[in-house]
Amino acid sequence: MIYHYSICVNFRVGLFIFILKNRSCSRRTDANIMQRHVLHQTHMACISRCGASETTTHLFLHCDIFGSLWPYIWRWLQISLVIPADIRQFFIQFIHMPGLPRFTHSFLKVIWFAYVWVLWKKRNNRVFQNLVSDPSTTVEYVKLHSFLWLKSKHANFSFSYHDWWKHPLLCMGVHDLVNTFWCFTSCTPYVG
Repeated sequence: MIYHYSICVNFRVGLFIFILKNRSCSRRTDANIMQRHVLHQTHMACISRCGASETTTHLFLHCDIFGSLWPYIWRWLQISLVIPADIRQFFIQFIHMPGLPRFTHSFLKVIWFAYVWVLWKKRNNRVFQNLVSDPSTTVEYVKLHSFLWLKSKHANFSFSYHDWWKHPLLCMGVHDLVNTFWCFTSCTPYVG
């Protein structure tokens, strides 16, 4: 089953997604860290200091700091969604976006994987190195990781990073839903 996730991304990320979706959705993210005596029990609150208990659902969907980055991704993709209460439901809702063709599912899956991977890395940087990053930088990392993973795993993805950054739906092959002000020739295949 882990192989299914690593088709879109590298094995380490695929393993992380597998664990996130299948085994630890209701568990605390810091439970394993506390068992290893890396964190003390006083550090059970969300690392963003929003006051809530840190669970995977809270961290990735409802946290005022980390979970609030989804609207930036939606704005980039020019879509709108309502966040459900569960991370598994959100994964299914996101990759099977109503109104988008079936061939976009693999692209949306990679974007979702990139988002949770980047957020997890940012969370760990905050926990272990006390580094804080701003939301725009985090979103740019999501765009970059999704682009690099698509370039490495999809041989026919021949667009430049600028095209992906500017017009992701066009790079996915979605032309019907794209704003009419976009120039369809701007998402030209990358040669080189």
